[in-house]
Amino acid sequence: MENTNDREGPGGQAAQDKADFEAVRSAYEAQLLSEEAKDNEMIALLKRQLKLSRLLSTILGGILVLMVILSVILVPKTAAALSEANKTISSVNETLIPKLEELDMNQINQAVRTLDKAVSDLDVESLNNGVGELTEAVQGIDVEGLNTAIDNLNTAVQPLVRLAQIMGGR
Repeated sequence: MENTNDREGPGGQAAQDKADFEAVRSAYEAQLLSEEAKDNEMIALLKRQLKLSRLLSTILGGILVLMVILSVILVPKTAAALSEANKTISSVNETLIPKLEELDMNQINQAVRTLDKAVSDLDVESLNNGVGELTEAVQGIDVEGLNTAIDNLNTAVQPLVRLAQIMGGR
């Protein structure tokens, strides 16, 4: 088999080689451009990641500073409040527990039973009837007659009061 490039001659071979070289070169340049575009995309992505990382670290730093400030402020106040609560609980324990121990629960239970029996023995209907009768009696009072009697008594007593003042020197 003969090589077809040998038949064309030396000038044809050079042109073919040049065309092959240009094709390879174009493909290589396209590949380089493609890789360069990928590199540029990668650089842009890395720049965005760097910006986000800086922003995130700034936010986290702010949160950390806030936490430190709050802990410096709140921890002593919380400790003081807990100390005060502990003192109050101790005081209550010292005063209340001995008083509770002094209580005679049997006596309290007996008093509750007595009260319960008295309340259950109470005749509410009789009590209501008595209140009704009392109300009727109060309403039956002749207020005008009572006022007249008081005025008459006042009139009768006035000369005696004057006499007592004269006799007593007042």
